[in-house]
Amino acid sequence: MATQERPIILFIHGAWHVPLHYRHLIDALRSRGLTVLAPTLLTTGYGDSVDGKTHLDDAVHIRQFLLPYLEQGRKVVVVAHSYGGIVATEVAGGLTLKERRSRGQKGGIISVVYIAALLEPSDALPPPGQAMPPFPPGWTNGNIRPLHEDVARVVLYNDIEKSRQDEALRMLVWQSELCYVPAATYKASDIQATKTYVACKKDMIIPLERQYQRAKIAGATIQELDCGHSPFLLEKKTASLVEIIINTATVAMQADAYEQAEEQRRLRERSYTIYLLGFLEFLHIKAFSALGTQARGPAKGLGLKPRSEAKGLPPV
Repeated sequence: MATQERPIILFIHGAWHVPLHYRHLIDALRSRGLTVLAPTLLTTGYGDSVDGKTHLDDAVHIRQFLLPYLEQGRKVVVVAHSYGGIVATEVAGGLTLKERRSRGQKGGIISVVYIAALLEPSDALPPPGQAMPPFPPGWTNGNIRPLHEDVARVVLYNDIEKSRQDEALRMLVWQSELCYVPAATYKASDIQATKTYVACKKDMIIPLERQYQRAKIAGATIQELDCGHSPFLLEKKTASLVEIIINTATVAMQADAYEQAEEQRRLRERSYTIYLLGFLEFLHIKAFSALGTQARGPAKGLGLKPRSEAKGLPPV
């Protein structure tokens, strides 16, 4: 495919993380000829600016970032990890290719790929009967690491080698404590685009059962990886993610091409039907005209005057 025909990949990172954490995945996608956009979320950063920010702020920020590409007619596959899934759902609402095309607009989101992700703010709540785990104390205090190392090593990087754990830990930043608070505007099940959920079997944050439940409710196709919460830090799992994303993009593009071809076929059939009806109406008029001529002809043969010439009768 030509570059303009390829979809753009919009990557939305997770809480405490920055796009640089995902560079192995981003580089692998770019090496396959794809354009990858990876903006930083407003709820994530290293400063007081994150305080008070919510997932709705993130969504507005990402939508404004994405709109110029959509207005150029570009098609987009959204890829989101962990907390980024909440933002992805909010961003995709109303911006899918199907919805924009119905409004006469160009471009749009053709698919969403969730990786070990939360899909809506309510997903961050614990199962019934369980208490909400507290945020690490002082996580917006610059003198304290955003996540305690021992916690992060277990819940985020439980199957990652130590050297990569250390590197990832050094890049962790602050996260707004209000990121999950507001109600969602959109539900994942409302998104009018194909959805794929990559479930991670050894995830210590989101149990596998809950990942499957969320994917089913969203109407997403499920792909499973045998790893923890951060497959993008594992070489083989990164390769698997690349194939999943590219296959998802290819299927979505092919589905759209088929739908466009079907729409063109329907338009041709409609045009042919209109032409045929018009032609039949023309023949109908010609036939009645011919019958009228034949009906007047015999009157002259009998020596009778046409009605229009008869005395006292109005002309026809």
